[in-house]
Amino acid sequence: MVAAVHRREAGDVDGAAAALAGRSTAGSVVHETWLLGMLEADRGHHAEAVALLRRFQGCLQIGWQGYIQLLRGGQINARIARGLAAQGKVEEGRRLVARQLDEWRTADPGLPLLAEVEAVCRELKCR
Repeated sequence: MVAAVHRREAGDVDGAAAALAGRSTAGSVVHETWLLGMLEADRGHHAEAVALLRRFQGCLQIGWQGYIQLLRGGQINARIARGLAAQGKVEEGRRLVARQLDEWRTADPGLPLLAEVEAVCRELKCR
């Protein structure tokens, strides 16, 4: 996983994904599933990104709680929404982003993750 993170930070998205190949399918490799989902979104592999990020969300809902879900949930939903839109499921993506913004309606307006979700909302014309 460390090699994948270093490759991603260096801009080598394909190399980072290759370093994780096969690791996120083991079922219990939560962080690798998240990172590979984000990488697949970066690479434009929308169906794979949506599947991996939804698998990661399932792990959070089943056993993980706290700040990871709160902070990264919006970012993950933004990536899933973009992936859905790229697959022609724009309305499903809009609903996901709108629901996220509704959950964050009292969030600090300066929160960078909020800005990211709002940008996706504008892209998808959800409001």
